[in-house]
Amino acid sequence: MITRGDLYLPVEGLSPSAEVQSGHRIGFARRHWVLFVVLTTLSLTVGLTLHYQSEPRYTARTDVVVLAVSDLATESSRPADVSIDSAVQVLLSDRVLGETARALEYPGRSSGLLNDMTISPIVNSRILRIYVSSLQPEVAYNAVNTLAEDFLRARQVSLLAADNTRSESIQAQIESIDLSLEQLDNRVFLTDDSAADSTAELTDERAALQTELAAIAVNVPEPGYISHMDPMPTDSGRTGLPIIAASSVALGFALAALIGVWRDRRTTPRRRLNQPAQKFANGTATTGSSRPR
Repeated sequence: MITRGDLYLPVEGLSPSAEVQSGHRIGFARRHWVLFVVLTTLSLTVGLTLHYQSEPRYTARTDVVVLAVSDLATESSRPADVSIDSAVQVLLSDRVLGETARALEYPGRSSGLLNDMTISPIVNSRILRIYVSSLQPEVAYNAVNTLAEDFLRARQVSLLAADNTRSESIQAQIESIDLSLEQLDNRVFLTDDSAADSTAELTDERAALQTELAAIAVNVPEPGYISHMDPMPTDSGRTGLPIIAASSVALGFALAALIGVWRDRRTTPRRRLNQPAQKFANGTATTGSSRPR
């Protein structure tokens, strides 16, 4: 027996297999449309009920501009810190997130602050937008501002440490060049012509290293600055309504699809068991009617 749900019209431009699959999907949706409507409505109702039963929260925001640091002493001006991901990792590290949570005695400590914090980098910019939501406005306000300040402080410490490491490396190279120049002055291994050429190359290299060392000493790295700081929030609200609604609808659809497949698999063996009996009955009737009298 063919039901209306199993009928479908061929779609122009689709292969026969694609048409069959499309027909199966349409038939599946028509057979179980009541199940889809009921479970989606039920899931959405439960999700919205839980959302509006939750306590409203206060949200504070701070925008931090993360400056890119480049080595301007060299001709290529190679970038030393241009990835915004590295800044996010510093913000989520224990020396920033953990220290802030411990200093403020934040509820739930580091894990609680991590759950209440949202980082939203602005596309095509060096701006990190930080949000903290809490049940108390002063907790959210203090947490987001302390996070921004600790982040800039930790990043400056990292940049200074990188400059110190680079300075030590440059100083070691200069000392090695000085040793080579001293050997060339004594003309221990080289002839006069080769010694003059090597001395000129080493002198130029030493001058470039001295310039870079002076630039590192003069230019203090800037980690960034706070471009926007919200006042203490006065209005509370419930966040995440679009996400909860979409998740509830998706969950209802998924449950309806699973139950529909389960129902079809239960009914398929019964249909297969009934088909031989029907064929046998039809065959007997056909044979009996075709006998000559």
